[in-house]
Amino acid sequence: MGSIAATTPFPRAIKRVAVIGAGIGGLISAKSLKDEGYFDKIRVFDRNPYSGGTWIYSPNYGIKTPVPNIKPQHGPPQDPSKVPASAIYSNLHTNLPIDVMCLRNRPFIEATPEFPGHESVLDYIRRFEKDENLMDLVQYNTNVTEAEYKDNEWLITYFNIATGETSVDAFDALIVANGHYYDPFIPDIDGLKRYKEMEQQRDNGIKIIHSREYREPQEFNGKNILVVGNSASANDVAREALTTAKKVYQSVRASSLPPLDPNSVSQVAKIPEIKEFLHDGQSSSIKLQDGNCLTDIDCIVFATGYLFSLPFLTRSEGEKLITDGQRVHNLYRHLFYINNPTLAFIGLPIRIVPFPISQSQSKVIARCWSGKTKFPTRQEMEDWHNMQPRPERPRDDFVFGAEKEFQYMDRLNMWAEGHHPDDDVNNWSSSDPETGEISSRYKDRRTKALDLRRAALGY
Repeated sequence: MGSIAATTPFPRAIKRVAVIGAGIGGLISAKSLKDEGYFDKIRVFDRNPYSGGTWIYSPNYGIKTPVPNIKPQHGPPQDPSKVPASAIYSNLHTNLPIDVMCLRNRPFIEATPEFPGHESVLDYIRRFEKDENLMDLVQYNTNVTEAEYKDNEWLITYFNIATGETSVDAFDALIVANGHYYDPFIPDIDGLKRYKEMEQQRDNGIKIIHSREYREPQEFNGKNILVVGNSASANDVAREALTTAKKVYQSVRASSLPPLDPNSVSQVAKIPEIKEFLHDGQSSSIKLQDGNCLTDIDCIVFATGYLFSLPFLTRSEGEKLITDGQRVHNLYRHLFYINNPTLAFIGLPIRIVPFPISQSQSKVIARCWSGKTKFPTRQEMEDWHNMQPRPERPRDDFVFGAEKEFQYMDRLNMWAEGHHPDDDVNNWSSSDPETGEISSRYKDRRTKALDLRRAALGY
């Protein structure tokens, strides 16, 4: 087991910590902070009436998405009492088996299916909160409207949805665990804005939504549907739509288009990317990159992902971290804000297993802020950041996949156990149930997750 080495003190004393979000990222952060026995004040803020974050299902979406939507939110909401529902749809099942998805030292209850629905995941999160006695640390029905760093402390302004009151409280550090599945991205394709405006003026005009607004396939009964995107949610929406829709098209990038297969049994018509939306005020069409046009669409579902969004940060700070919403800038190891490491983030990388990664990240944050493990100098953080490759697409270095995820988790766990984050991870070994090395069985199950899901669920 790795030992706690001599520490490098954090630049300033951290005794009061605020956490935004009571999904698994916020709750595991609260537990890791609590476990240190060092912090005087830990408070988690969440705008929902109970914990669960993304995994709280609601049959009603509530807030409509602008079309197009290419810029992240900046500044407090116009009405902080309104809380958008999560992106969970009724028939959603996990992409990961429960032995991979769970926190490392806390399995799902025995009766849980291998690939459960959203109800089981929400139950897991709420059981965790109760069993770890975290409920007293969470302030529910509370919408954080502003987080400002001033005079060496974080001033958190929050709105109590139940009472309508606004309050301000001070903290030494802030963990952002608000997730990144709530600010939908809808690309600004030529003609889309006018197309949307024209269709809104028509009786029974073409409906345009983001996949976040989708709930049940009955919404598509007897209609021709166009799904835009090729992510897991896009494929789920297209597959479910087949059960009720008249026709389902799915627009994907040319590199993702499958070769023509006369033996294919899929009824989803895979088509190229959209080039332009056309509307003359009476009739409409959708021109594709191959020159063909669609003229029979009743509903368009953009399953085109989400923007990173930090609307509660002051504009001056938020714009340094968020520009176009495709990534969060100026972070050390996707975790600490280099300009001010009293600000940390949980769960930002994409295509990861969020529960165990959040567990590793929260251990690092708690132990760095408590002084139990080493913290790099400002120069070391900047050097690491400057050495990172600059991908052609700004989001690509946030997209992990299994192998990059394993390397990242091992380094975090080594760091949490007292080593410097730049140490040679190959010289580290540990069997700690929370911060030890990742097992070969876990790696195998994680790598084969989609094949296991297909075998279990048929898709």
